Amino acid sequence: MKVDKKWIVLLIVAFNILAGIVTIPTWFQSNQKYSEALDKARSFYSEDLCVKSIQAYNDVITIKDTLPIRKEMIDTYRKGIDNGEYVSTYSIQKFLYSTIDAYRKDNQVYEYVGQFFFDKQLYEDCAAILNQAKKLGVKSDQISALTDSIRYKYRRDYSMYSDVIQSESGYYTVHTDTYGFLKSNLSSTIGSHYKFASPFAGGYALVKTDEYTFLVNEAGIRQTYFDNNIVDSTGVGNELLACKINDSYSYYNLKGELAFGNYLYAGRFRNNIAAVEDESGWKLIDPSQKYLSDTVFEDIKLNKLGDCAAHGIIFAKINNKYKMYDAKIAPIASFECDDADLFFTDEWAAFKSGDKWGFVDKDGKVQIEPQYEEARSFSNGLAGVKVDGKWSFINNKNVVVINDQFDDVDYFNPAGICFVKRENYWSTISLYYTEN
Repeated sequence: MKVDKKWIVLLIVAFNILAGIVTIPTWFQSNQKYSEALDKARSFYSEDLCVKSIQAYNDVITIKDTLPIRKEMIDTYRKGIDNGEYVSTYSIQKFLYSTIDAYRKDNQVYEYVGQFFFDKQLYEDCAAILNQAKKLGVKSDQISALTDSIRYKYRRDYSMYSDVIQSESGYYTVHTDTYGFLKSNLSSTIGSHYKFASPFAGGYALVKTDEYTFLVNEAGIRQTYFDNNIVDSTGVGNELLACKINDSYSYYNLKGELAFGNYLYAGRFRNNIAAVEDESGWKLIDPSQKYLSDTVFEDIKLNKLGDCAAHGIIFAKINNKYKMYDAKIAPIASFECDDADLFFTDEWAAFKSGDKWGFVDKDGKVQIEPQYEEARSFSNGLAGVKVDGKWSFINNKNVVVINDQFDDVDYFNPAGICFVKRENYWSTISLYYTEN
């Protein structure tokens, strides 16, 4: 039987009209529920009934989920915290992260959620979403301003150490009654019972117990025994250790065998250079015991690790002034000073001129004129400075950004952690936000 195509078309049109007639009431019903739920949520909000308001808002976003409505919910949560309805923030944080996940490419969501976290001092959460925005390339002036606001917020750890040495290997050597090692992110330790411990370097540290002196690796496993008369060491460099027995320093290889020495002082090798002192003065040598220069210096600056050439720059004293030298012992510019702190990173080093401290770059150009009582070299964007007997931190614009009046300070590591001293003990502060 042949069917007229006109009738088929008419039937399809009629079906669509009928479907529309059925759907329209459903749409109106859904829209009415949405409006009623939204009116209820806003009414509860105006009455400061925030928990009931959030319950109504949850009905709203079940029907239609939009960022403007979620922003209203964030405002409601904010009011609920302020009026005491919400004591715990767990459920709120869960909602805020779900909002970030739902609108992860929208700069407004990072602005709104980030500001909430910051205002409620949930700095770790604020830092986390700002780092996510950076990784995704989500930018705005408000996000930049928020990042600047949180950049120097930190939390404190209340551990107590009498001395701390940070090494470039990712460990701190810490001391109270005994010595041990602390991972630079504070996540784990190696030992805590040694009578002495050098800094970790080259994968090893020299330690002493009551009976033995030996190398340990980063798993804390003994590697090689050394002369038990050794009382001090600056650690491994170029597979040599500068060790002290009685009043004399010598270098030992990783097998515990004497290589060469008999110095008044011997520093750690770094960049194939070490500083040694004998009866004639201070000199620079390479791992083969060859002198790198005929110059005998009045002094050579060392850091707490015994390095003299951190980041390839040496501060050595001649004619009563410290000058900057490169790894080939060539003078850098005409810079000279009365004291200096070695470069800790590739940023600026602290130096003293007269009775004040300032900062110089690796080309010998002064970046911050001397003005502080004392200073530490820049590390990861911050430098400790001493004013009126107390320490704080400045950024490279010479602005005080952490002003907590410490008794002493160390250097920030790449994880945003720094040891600071109060009441004769060292503990850590940790920045919430770091560039990663």
